[in-house]
Amino acid sequence: MPTLPGRWIIWSRAITVSHDRTAVVWDLATGTVLYTLTGHHDKVTALALADDGIRAVTASDDQTVIVWDLQVGQKIATWHGDAAMLATAWAPGEPIFAVGDSLGGVHILRLSVAADLAAQF
Repeated sequence: MPTLPGRWIIWSRAITVSHDRTAVVWDLATGTVLYTLTGHHDKVTALALADDGIRAVTASDDQTVIVWDLQVGQKIATWHGDAAMLATAWAPGEPIFAVGDSLGGVHILRLSVAADLAAQF
């Protein structure tokens, strides 16, 4: 399978989001769960992967956005908005992502250096 330095093996994993307030990282070769990402208090409505393949962001009806380290299945950062979060997209090559909320707002967020450092330890 093709690989890229520091990235997951392409098409070997999948992530699903759910109304049960979780996102689940699956190993496609075995069909097993690698990580269950917990932290939202309402249904998870959207997911975006960073192009480094190491981070993901989830959005939820609980008005939060969580950034995840997919190598260890842990939360890196949480952002609280003023409305249900419905959509998200990660900017290619940048620690920046956009989130759309149920009031029609679009929020552009940058992952801080502190959060990046925390992901390395």
